[in-house]
Amino acid sequence: MTEDPRYLQGIALFNEQYFFDAHDAWEDVWADTRDGDRRFYQGLTHAAVALYHWRNGNRAGARNVYGYFRDKLDPYPAVHHGLRLGKLRGDMAMLFARLESDPWDPSMAPIMETEDLELPPAHPVEEM
Repeated sequence: MTEDPRYLQGIALFNEQYFFDAHDAWEDVWADTRDGDRRFYQGLTHAAVALYHWRNGNRAGARNVYGYFRDKLDPYPAVHHGLRLGKLRGDMAMLFARLESDPWDPSMAPIMETEDLELPPAHPVEEM
């Protein structure tokens, strides 16, 4: 299956911690998707926005959006569209267990691991 280039770009941006740009890439895919994967792409946008909020000191926003991430992506299998989603869910859970006690640390950010996907170079617009 050929994946949408915007989906792949979103993963590349997320892995480089351009969370708002990753959100934008996936939001466009989500808006164009009419099947059962709408929730998948929407959940990915929530992952990026939750981390964006935490990085910017908005812990309440991060907590709320992390909940949306879990709600949207929990029904999907461990690997979906080549994304190791089970690992991402676990990494996000471990990270968000520290939300109230730890400040944002870029070295804590999860990496989206993939299977058989060729990711493009990240092309960010966002300033960090």
